[in-house]
This record gives sequence, structure tokens and C-alpha cells, in this order.
Amino acid sequence: MKYAWIIAAAVLLVVGFIGYNALSSNSPMFSPIANTTNSTNSSTQTGGLKIASIPTSASIYLDGVNKGTTPKTLNGLTPRFYRIKLTKSGYNSYIVDVRVIAGRTISINATLMPVTNSTNPTNNSNRTNSTG
Repeated sequence: MKYAWIIAAAVLLVVGFIGYNALSSNSPMFSPIANTTNSTNSSTQTGGLKIASIPTSASIYLDGVNKGTTPKTLNGLTPRFYRIKLTKSGYNSYIVDVRVIAGRTISINATLMPVTNSTNPTNNSNRTNSTG
């Protein structure tokens, strides 16, 4: 992985990769940059998530708690990392960790993939033992 940039200050080191939020002494880890918009909420102590999916009507779980179905905007969230899980019958679950930022609404646009039934190519039940 190539470093995109590094800034060193007297007591603060900031490291970044292209396409990722910066890591500093105040950040616990790198996180992919998400689309953000300024919140119209006058309170800058909370943030929000705008969650959409294809197909629609997927169940939304925020840290394991059901919050309804897509599309949905969740406001008033304490700034921190959250685990988002989207589920819908007949589709694989979609799971992402996202950082909520005070005064911002983070957009999550997920495409759920259909569950496919496949046969096990290593199934040996029909194989016969032959000697020649």
C-alpha cells in the first residue's frame, strides 16, 4: 500500500491514504471516505445516516437493533462508529462499519446480491473406485 501523504507536527502525526479518511492520534482507524452532506439540524452534536438499498425494503440493523426498512434517514446519532446490517429474504446480508460525524449525514447506498443455490463441485458421492 502506498502512502498518499504524511504530515508530522510537534505532537500530532497524521497519515492518509487516497480515498480514506486521515488517521491521527484522535482517530482509531482508517475509514473509507463516504458521501457526506451538511445536516440541516441546528445541533452539531449529532449526525445522521441516509440508508438506501437495491432492492428497497431491506431491514436496517444499527448495532444489532432493528431501525426499520430502506430507504430511511436516521438522525440524532452520537458521533462514533456504527455497524450497519441490511437484510432481506432471498438476498445476502450487507454489512458495513460507518463513522457518524457531528453535523453531517452519511449516505449509504447498498446493492444486495441474491442468494444463489449452487451444487458442491467437490461432492464425491457419485464417484466410483476403479482399478485398472
